[in-house]
Amino acid sequence: MKLAAYINRFIFGEVSPLLYARGDLTKYGAACKTLVNFIPLLQGPIQRRGGTRFIARTGNGDKPVALLNFAFSSSTAYILEVGDGYLRVFYQGAPVGDGQGGVYQIATPWRQADLFLQSGVCALKWVQSGDVMYIVSPGQAPQKLSRYGHTDWRVEELPGWNVPGEAGVLRPNAQAIALFRERLCLAADQTVYMSQSGAFENFKIAEANFTAVTISSGYISGINTSTGIVEILHSAYIRMHIAFRPDEVVFTRSGNTVTCALKDGVETFTQIGVVVDDNPKGVSLTADATAGRVVVGGSRGVISWDPRKGSVERDNSVDTGYLLRPASDVIAADDPIEIKIYSEQMDRVEWLCPTSGLLVGTTGGEFLISETTTVDPLGPENIKVVPETAFGSSSLQALRVGSVVIFVQRSGRKAREFAYDYAGDNYLAMDLTVAAEHITEGGLTALVWQSEPIETLWAARPDGQLLGFTYSKDQDMTAWHRHSLGGGGLVSQLAVIPAAHGGRDELWLSARRMVEGQTIYCLERLEPGHEFGGDPAEAFFVDSGLTFRGSGLTEISGLDHLEGREVAILADGGVQRPQVVTGGRVTLAWPAEVVHVGLPYESRLTTVNLDANLQDGTAQGRIKRLVKVLFRLVESGGGAAGADLDHLEDFIYRRGHNAMDRAVPLSSEDLVIDWPYGWETDGTLTVVQRHPLPFTLAAMVAWTSLDELN
Repeated sequence: MKLAAYINRFIFGEVSPLLYARGDLTKYGAACKTLVNFIPLLQGPIQRRGGTRFIARTGNGDKPVALLNFAFSSSTAYILEVGDGYLRVFYQGAPVGDGQGGVYQIATPWRQADLFLQSGVCALKWVQSGDVMYIVSPGQAPQKLSRYGHTDWRVEELPGWNVPGEAGVLRPNAQAIALFRERLCLAADQTVYMSQSGAFENFKIAEANFTAVTISSGYISGINTSTGIVEILHSAYIRMHIAFRPDEVVFTRSGNTVTCALKDGVETFTQIGVVVDDNPKGVSLTADATAGRVVVGGSRGVISWDPRKGSVERDNSVDTGYLLRPASDVIAADDPIEIKIYSEQMDRVEWLCPTSGLLVGTTGGEFLISETTTVDPLGPENIKVVPETAFGSSSLQALRVGSVVIFVQRSGRKAREFAYDYAGDNYLAMDLTVAAEHITEGGLTALVWQSEPIETLWAARPDGQLLGFTYSKDQDMTAWHRHSLGGGGLVSQLAVIPAAHGGRDELWLSARRMVEGQTIYCLERLEPGHEFGGDPAEAFFVDSGLTFRGSGLTEISGLDHLEGREVAILADGGVQRPQVVTGGRVTLAWPAEVVHVGLPYESRLTTVNLDANLQDGTAQGRIKRLVKVLFRLVESGGGAAGADLDHLEDFIYRRGHNAMDRAVPLSSEDLVIDWPYGWETDGTLTVVQRHPLPFTLAAMVAWTSLDELN
């Protein structure tokens, strides 16, 4: 029996071995057993990833650094390197200079222990508003980073956060942060704190600046025991509301005397005012903010108020007057808010992410903070917390991608798509790793989103493996792929910023590398590799590489970060023989004008077992022999294919009309290889690219002979 298997899409990416036998799946034919250093495209083909460009060594020696993305606009974006007590700034692919030949940097309060959690996840979380970035870390008080100029950055503790509350207690350090409804939102332990609307640095639920304000010769004009309010009218016409707890004290009036007493009867206070024409006189009260009490008549305070629920405002009618109001009396919709995330367990808040409401991920579940009623704005009296799912979240910051939010489950292995379900009127959290559960082995330590040119979720594992996830709900695209850096580099942290020239987003990474036996960390940037229709001489497919331009270049220097390593060389679009960097230099085999030098890496694809729906069943498990295979390429060079890594046939591109002293042009044609292998049961295809050249595979056609089974 003859069979022609047509493989023209790779939109399912690398799948788990648990799916190798699932020929019944609609996307089975679009899956791969192995997909390394290839990126599946939304249109169906796979494209070799570009190389990584070396930017600089980090300033942190052999210790990892945190990477922050500071994007003022689509054309003005910075990468911030945060190390042990310092911050360095990178702009348009280079360090910002200090004007004295060095790299501009400032001191910060974050020490090495503050930068990373025990799991390896970055402990810093941040959010940006214009030229200001707010940064939190469990090890330090919240900080405010301001950009005043290209070489003028300043860090200060967030004003308004560590203001003494009741009994002088300061707020704890925060571990999550977001901007929502013109409020700066921070989470500390189980509590979410929202700033005043439009005033990011005001978290004061109660003012405390009225200590030792004395009101004498006041008039008690009303006592409301249901709300706990005593209204006092000063002789200078200053009205003052004093809150008390009705369960602690009781006011009684007998004739012209008003008496205040504790309800338990332990202590009774005599006359606090004399009623004259229904206006008590002669009361003297002192507001004591530190104790959280109002002292009546010089005695120990019994008219209690909660400074977390009250506020003091200046009365503009009299310079020396104040108005003390509890939250139960007068409250504004734009006031700061404190709200606890209650569940069956006291679970810590791990991330905040704004959508139509404020999504909150805790170690025990996911919640939504929103208005109780949409008629009124979000405020202290119009807010609710609704539990949505109970998967539990890791400490990685969740990402908003289009209309969904992607977060990592508590174990660090599963990435989930948190999306609103209109049919059920609730939120669902679908597992995005179910088809490739093996790919996140060990957990995830970094997570970023790159929307241009290819919609990709990038992640890092504790072992330094870089993972990609080409994702598009519109195109039903969910494809995982793995990426190994050339030279054994290990990825530590990731960041994405818009490119200065537009058209794409830049993926930056911190990579751990070995140079002459020493561990160093480098900042590198993932390059696009090759743009369709672009100049082949500009193709960049080396890792930790650099580009050199000149006329008749024969010796390349400035490669100290690659000392002692064998490097790949692409010169004017042609591949030169590999060389070992010595003294930071290599010598070219022939002169060139555009030269890329860096560490080589291998791109590899292995298909799933060949399958097809036949009249007598499936092709799975049947003995088969591939006769020949057609490979449809797009602007490609180099590469090889075979049954496995030990049996590969090189692709041949050179034709008789090609000039011998020029690089072979990139090919967009069908290459056919006679398959010189025997009978087998799997029928897999392996494609490899080891040269520093572009390679895009659009389709394969495998002509196959099957055994005759009855």
